Formats: sequence, structure tokens, C-alpha cells
Amino acid sequence: MMKTPFSRFPITFMIIFNLVLFLLFLLLLELFLRIFAPIGYSNVGYLHSPNGLKYGWGFEPYDVVRIENPDTHKVTYDNVNNHGWRDRNRTYLNKKNSFRVVVLGDSEVFGYIVPKEKTFTFLLEERLKKEGKNVEIINIAYSGWSTSQQIEALKIDALKFKPNLVIVNFVGNDLSENVIHLDQSKFGNRIPFFHAVDTTGALKRHSNPRFISERDNITRQYLISKSEILKRLWLVRLISKSIHRKDHIIAHGQINILRLIFGENLNKNFLLELEKNLGVEMNITQLTEFLSRFRLSGEQKKVILRITENRGFLREFNGFGQYKKPNYTNTEFGKRELEKDRSQWLLYTAIMKKMKTILQKEKIYLAITSDYGPKRYDWSTYWHLASGIKTEKYNFLKINDKLSVFAKKNGIFFVNPPLNDQRARNDPHLNEIGHRAKADNLYKYLISNFNQEISLR
Repeated sequence: MMKTPFSRFPITFMIIFNLVLFLLFLLLLELFLRIFAPIGYSNVGYLHSPNGLKYGWGFEPYDVVRIENPDTHKVTYDNVNNHGWRDRNRTYLNKKNSFRVVVLGDSEVFGYIVPKEKTFTFLLEERLKKEGKNVEIINIAYSGWSTSQQIEALKIDALKFKPNLVIVNFVGNDLSENVIHLDQSKFGNRIPFFHAVDTTGALKRHSNPRFISERDNITRQYLISKSEILKRLWLVRLISKSIHRKDHIIAHGQINILRLIFGENLNKNFLLELEKNLGVEMNITQLTEFLSRFRLSGEQKKVILRITENRGFLREFNGFGQYKKPNYTNTEFGKRELEKDRSQWLLYTAIMKKMKTILQKEKIYLAITSDYGPKRYDWSTYWHLASGIKTEKYNFLKINDKLSVFAKKNGIFFVNPPLNDQRARNDPHLNEIGHRAKADNLYKYLISNFNQEISLR
């Protein structure tokens, strides 16, 4: 009697059969999750999405966004709209003849750590509509965006809404993010284009050749973004890392901050031991025991306990922060930094002038609002990234005067930041209270300057 392949290789057939069943199960599970329980694992977006291919990263229409409160660790999910923006669904055609305001920005406008309905753009429109005002506040922003990406979005997407007013939100890292293409790390690959000022002072747009390789690579992020199962496995990995992460760490950033604060007053043996323990995580008991080995004052220990908290903005801190000493400009590093600041400011103002020119042709108003409020500085002081000295705080807030002078000179409105621009403890972004304050601040600006236009609609 002739043996069948199954009877000849039963184990092999059983393995193949079970493997096929397992793959079929995964396929059905993937389809079920996509249809009935899609989740997000990012609050930044993905390259391989319609907006991502235009701007470097973004979301597909109706994608799910994952938001985690850095203080409570509560996670919320919401969806982007029909155009991929974190906003209500919108139509390009203004059927209701609304007074339309487009707000361009980065993570602050996007609402990096707050639910969508708590973002200042959402709250502002909600308030105006409750008062019977026919106004739309359209949010076009992604975390990490530069002013360079915002002018691109203005031309490609924002103008389709035919707004009456465009507000551009200024944050300090706009200046450096406008030249992120110069960064030799992976971040310099992620921008499809960049703007530069040529020798005649004209603003020119250039393609970033490094983006092509980034776009064409099949990266880990790309694979995860395409699978609901992989998204969940990735989140399990992140949660596991978070659970096992200790509360304190010794990293270059923390050592840099300590040197800025204490200078020569810090125990030299202590600094040497910190260098030896780079990358070492500790719990509070281990850190306290470590600190007890050195002659440190009670105040120094208190500062060190806070600065060594295991947080990204502390681990990665470099430069001077707000600690720019009187002789800062006389150092070689200081001179290079000042020159870099000048060239970055020149590029920012050139982009804003170009925006003004584009909008003026369409008879659309332009306004700048700022993230440089007093609570932003207070947050830096809390984490010892600033000294808290009055003159230093004055210089920090002075950027608003600089922005105001520039805006007035170029026929642009300027909106000062609210006084209560409150932040999360563990993150410099506006928390829910800060978003509410920003919404109230912009409400006053709109009523003061556009009440007649709004009331006629």
C-alpha cells in the first residue's frame, strides 16, 4: 500500500498545518482590530501618510492619536479629522459663511499632552459658538513642526479653507527646527524640504535630498504603523520599560545642569563619581545612599534629587539653558551661539515676511502668538534650567518685545502670551489649565480686533 505524504512526514505536515492556522488567526485578528478596535501608538504621526509625505510626518484621515498625561500617566485616544488634522471635521467650502481662523503651529497647537477637546483651538471655537458667533478655529499643526513646515502647510492646505485670519504660534525651538536639515543625525533626514535665505536676502525653498532615502526605507516605525497587532506589542514594550525604569538616572544632561548651577562649589570627587556612573539608574533609596558618601549641603542634595529624575528633557539637556553669564558673549562657544541665533532669527523673519506677502494678496490677516509666557520660565526655574533671577526672567520674556516690534513693522498682529500659561510638572507643554488660558487670551484678541467682522456673519 502506497504511503501518503502525510503518513510519510506527519510531523512536518502538522507543523505546516498549525503554522497556516496561526497565520490565518493573526490575519483575522488584524482585520478585526482594524475594523472594530483601532488604536494609536503615536502623537507625532507617520512618514508614510498623505500629510507625512508632504511635510515629513503626519496622520492619515481619521487616524487614532495616543495622548499620555506626563503627570498622571492617564492615556486617552482621539481621532484626527477628515484631512488628517487634530481638529473637528472640516469642509473647504465655507457653506455657513463663517469667520475662519487657521492656527498654524507645532506641538503646542497640536495639544501634545491634552485630549483634543481640551486644546485651545477647540475650546476657543466652542466658546465662540456658545455665544452665537459664526466662527471656525481651524487647527493645522503637528508636533515638532518648524515655521518652514508651517509656510508649506499654509500654501498647500490652509489656503484651501479661504481663512479670514491666520495665526502662527511661535515657540523657541522654531528657530532651530527651521534648520534641522543640517543635523547629521536621523532627524535631518525627515524633512522633505527646507528654506534658506540667499545672498540677496530672498527666501528660497529647497528639496532635501536626504529625505528620499528616509521615505524609501522600510523602517521599524513604518511596519508598526501598518499593523494593529504590532502597535499593541510596541505599547506593551513601552509599558514594560516604563514599569522597570527607575525614578532617577545619572546622564550627561543632569551633570551639565549641576555644573551650571553650582559651578566650582560642587564637590570634585562627587563630579568624578557621577562621570563613572553615567547611565546608571537608581531608586530614591539608592540615590540617597550614594549622595550620603559626599560632603553635600542639604540644599545641594535637594536640587540633585530633582535634577536626577529620569526624564528626557533632563537627560538630554545641553548648552546653557537660561544660565548665560555676563561673559558668555566673550567665549568662543558664546560667539558661535550668538551668530547661530542671528542667522536663525533672520530665517524665521524671512519666512514670516513671505507668509505676510502670500496672505496680503488674498486679503487675509496674519497674527503671531507666543509661547514665551511667565509660567514657561517658571517651569524652567522649577527644574533648575533657569536661575529664577529677575533680570534673567526679564530677558527671557523680552523675546515677546522682539516679536512685537517685528510684527508691527511688517503689518502683522502680535498677541502676547497669557499670564497663566501653566505647564505640566513633568513636561514643558501647556497643560489643560494652560490651554484654557490661551483660549481665553485669543478670545479677547478676536473680540477686540474682529468683533465687527464676526458679528456681521
